[in-house]
Amino acid sequence: MLQKKQFPFYVFLFSIYPVLALLATNIAEVNIRVVFRPLFASLILASLLFVIMRLILKNWQQGALIATVILVCFFSYGHVYNLVRQISFALARHRYLIPIYVILFGILLWYTSKKVKDVASITIVINIVSIALLIFPAYRIISFTISNVYQEQSISEKSDLVQLTLPSPLPDVYYIVLDTYMREDALLRDMNFDNSEFISQLETMGFYVADCSRSNYSYTLASMTSALNMAYMSDLNLDNPKNPWLLLKQSKTRRQLEEIGYRTVAFETSYEWSRLDDADILLGIGRDPANLQTLYPFEVMFLKTTALLIPLDLNLKILSNGAGDGMFEYQYHVDLERFILNELPKISKISGPKFVFVHILIPHVPYVFDSQGEVRTDPGFYSGKLATAIDEEYLMAGYNGEIEFINAQMLNIFNEIIKASSTPPIIIMHGDHGLRDDNHLQILNAYYFPRDGNLNLYPNITPVNSFRVMFNTYFGTNYDILPDLSYHGEPLMLIPETAPECQE
Repeated sequence: MLQKKQFPFYVFLFSIYPVLALLATNIAEVNIRVVFRPLFASLILASLLFVIMRLILKNWQQGALIATVILVCFFSYGHVYNLVRQISFALARHRYLIPIYVILFGILLWYTSKKVKDVASITIVINIVSIALLIFPAYRIISFTISNVYQEQSISEKSDLVQLTLPSPLPDVYYIVLDTYMREDALLRDMNFDNSEFISQLETMGFYVADCSRSNYSYTLASMTSALNMAYMSDLNLDNPKNPWLLLKQSKTRRQLEEIGYRTVAFETSYEWSRLDDADILLGIGRDPANLQTLYPFEVMFLKTTALLIPLDLNLKILSNGAGDGMFEYQYHVDLERFILNELPKISKISGPKFVFVHILIPHVPYVFDSQGEVRTDPGFYSGKLATAIDEEYLMAGYNGEIEFINAQMLNIFNEIIKASSTPPIIIMHGDHGLRDDNHLQILNAYYFPRDGNLNLYPNITPVNSFRVMFNTYFGTNYDILPDLSYHGEPLMLIPETAPECQE
């Protein structure tokens, strides 16, 4: 009988380490619930291999060692493939890497079965190593979760709200972020895309489009957090600067509106930091871990780090050749964005005043929608690094196609919202940032401020002042208008207040 200290439990720890390590790396962007299925599947795989090797070799410790070799090869394949791809795109081919892995696996299998004699001693050592391996990801996950609880409590105890004068009746307030949506002049200059018709249609509907607007920050989290809190990140006095997204979830704008009777309505997103789990009404396509028909983004990312990348890539080729439906790796993204676009115009039917928070990942990567909203089957649009296009030609076509699609969708949505609202709504829609280089801070920024509210807006207004103007115009506040500043990169670099292309 095996002694407890010699039982090879490391085979199970090695199987869950890749999942927990990936979670720890992305803990700020995913909900911890998304690890349940990968963890369960990894443990099932490890258990099956462990039992099968035990039956073949008639030895638990020897079986665990061979099973672990198989697991290491399986879980490392995608990482190695992606590393090779970064070094040389031409060499990143499964037909090259698979034979190398087969040979390596054969060598490891031979060595562990023929050369390793004192398996009991090795078992103790590997058990210790496997425990040590889990310490860092476990610490990161636990410490992040605890710090979130502490910071959320400190935010809820803030007394920074001001007295509002309530208009009657209270208008619905929509805050809509179109991720990575550039300004009109930047689209024409850098993407050869004429967006004037869309801008003109918005203005005809009553929108004010700030044609010299820029983002306050070059990354999404800071851009949205500063907008919703009506302050620059340096002035928000973060108790834990590593978790600023809690200030997005419990923003001053949201708390101010909820204080006077608004209900918060939000949608599921692919990012934990922009998902308002505690909204009064949270709309989504469902996150039941038992639903095997939907792969969440984290699960797709995890699969791509394993040997299952091989059938995933094969499936992309099947899709691109039109041979069957296959299993599209971005199906969750497609379903969620379509759900948001379908449900958003119906929000006005919910009774009572509402603060509606919407983060739409269009025209953000992956570029899966064409101009008509059909799913692209050519993997060139989304199989590059970080799900972007593989080259400039694909990028231009993919990005511009998504712009056309979301333009048509938003015009229809706004028409329905305005028509169905008994009280004219307030709508703020902007891009969180641009795409890259010179246009990275140049954003679409549009406002529907009824009853001459547009008179208080100006061409180079930035999102940090959007809700300041809104509260001053409709709720009787006297917020100062902040300097419209833009910061780029990490560390943050202040960009001149007035961009040359917007100077008179």
